[in-house]
Amino acid sequence: MRPLVSCLAASLAAVLSAGALAEVHAFSMLNLSGEQEVPPSKSSGQGWLTATYDTTSRILTYSYNWTLSAGSTATMAHFHGPAVAGVSAPVVIDVQLGNLSNAGSAGGSVTLTAAQEADLLAGKWYFNLHSTSFPGGELRAQMIANTGQHGNSFAVNSGRAVLPNVGIPGFGVYDVEMQLSSVSPTITFTLIKADKRP
Repeated sequence: MRPLVSCLAASLAAVLSAGALAEVHAFSMLNLSGEQEVPPSKSSGQGWLTATYDTTSRILTYSYNWTLSAGSTATMAHFHGPAVAGVSAPVVIDVQLGNLSNAGSAGGSVTLTAAQEADLLAGKWYFNLHSTSFPGGELRAQMIANTGQHGNSFAVNSGRAVLPNVGIPGFGVYDVEMQLSSVSPTITFTLIKADKRP
């Protein structure tokens, strides 16, 4: 459990600064589907993307999983933009798959520029997973903050932080509650609970 606690504490440390609340945008359990591709890929595959973006650090942290159409293998993944749903756009950020297979999961983090941040928060980014069966893209999810399937409010009340749908690469997706223990000399949290989502 210690590695999970460390990952969660690191995520929350990026969320809060000493004495101030960072603005965090959640992209929780966004559905990756072939229907969102342009044109639609007619893939029978599916997946989920979860991410948080901290406007103070400009760090986008993400995790995703996929199961592709039978016989299809993942080849690459990217964030694209600027584009609204139904429109294609060039690659903005390459994503490491780490697993070129029919099904898997991966994640990471990246620091954005001011222009990239503006497009992301305007809903003009999408995530695209490419495959052997659909080289142009098999699964896509438009990145609209705070619109995920399970709800994704972020709250800090009386030193307690609640983060739903936190994707931790290598561990899964959790609903997390933590208590702020101290802010000096560093921000310290105590894990109250972490409920793993099915």
